[in-house]
Amino acid sequence: MASQRRAPTKRPPRPAAKKPPPPGGSEGLDAVEAAPGKGKAPASPTARSPKAAAKTSTPKSPTSRSTTAAAPKTGLPATDKGTDKGTDIGTDKVPTNAAKSTASAPAAKAKPSGPSGPNYRPPTGATRSSARRPPPPPKRKKKWLTKKSIGAVVALALVGTLVIFFSLAVNGSSTDTNVSTALSGPEQVEVPKGPVLAAVASAHYPQTIDGIKCEVNEQLVYHIHSHLTIFVNGQARQIPYGIGMTPPLQYNTSNGTYVNGGQCFYWLHTHAADGIIHIESPTQTQYTLGQFFDMWGQTLKAGQVGPALGPLKMYVDGKPYTGDPRAIALGAHSQIQLDIGSPAPGPVTITYPSSM
Repeated sequence: MASQRRAPTKRPPRPAAKKPPPPGGSEGLDAVEAAPGKGKAPASPTARSPKAAAKTSTPKSPTSRSTTAAAPKTGLPATDKGTDKGTDIGTDKVPTNAAKSTASAPAAKAKPSGPSGPNYRPPTGATRSSARRPPPPPKRKKKWLTKKSIGAVVALALVGTLVIFFSLAVNGSSTDTNVSTALSGPEQVEVPKGPVLAAVASAHYPQTIDGIKCEVNEQLVYHIHSHLTIFVNGQARQIPYGIGMTPPLQYNTSNGTYVNGGQCFYWLHTHAADGIIHIESPTQTQYTLGQFFDMWGQTLKAGQVGPALGPLKMYVDGKPYTGDPRAIALGAHSQIQLDIGSPAPGPVTITYPSSM
């Protein structure tokens, strides 16, 4: 390397006026170039040491680069390879960036620790525990219409159908009879839930009706009870209380409306709206349903029951009856049923209380 260098003695001295002052650590290089008759001068510790350059030199500016590049234009011979290499070592090769970062750059922030470190925070802003765990699977909507639920509904429907079927088989074909066999009401007989078929027409009281007198006291020589049930288009109707009793009436409402008395009593009368017909006569006589309707003041014939019109089906003690409705006998514990209109429910019976 030393044999290839040019003799520094042949280089003319640089004009001092035109040479700008070099930045930082270029002083040692100028001293080497200015020394005549010597070989490659050892690089100064300041130029060769990166640490010293960082301490003493300043960052290379565009002025220094432009000055060095323009040196051949001033008449100075180009430096040899050794000088150029020394210049590169002294100027360009100095890690000025390291010095600049050491001298001027602010202290770098500490890097966050790894995913398991105490200072780790996920970039999305989520909590540390949620970042570690995988996201939960999406919730499935609960399906109400499943095979089990459909099977349960079908089973309930079948049970309900069977209950209705057996109920109709025992009590008749009516879907809504509104008649119960439970012992309730003022006479321990259920009062139908439907409205009253017709009010009592008592304008002809206390005249004798069909040979039946209205007497002050009840006649108990012949005392029996019959029950009358009436359906209009499948709906039960009440037989009003007070039939065969002349107003003013006396009531007892402790367990439903019950008529205790009036001005006089006919031998056929009703105390409550439960359909019980009281036959209280001074003699044992056969009375009919037609006489009772005359006491009531309502019409009874084929195709008409009071104000209701339509086809008429009749049952006596649970058996069909096809004769004249007015001729139906009022016997002891007789159960008479009149179905007017459509639908016509089957026979419905009650349980008489032990007091009757």
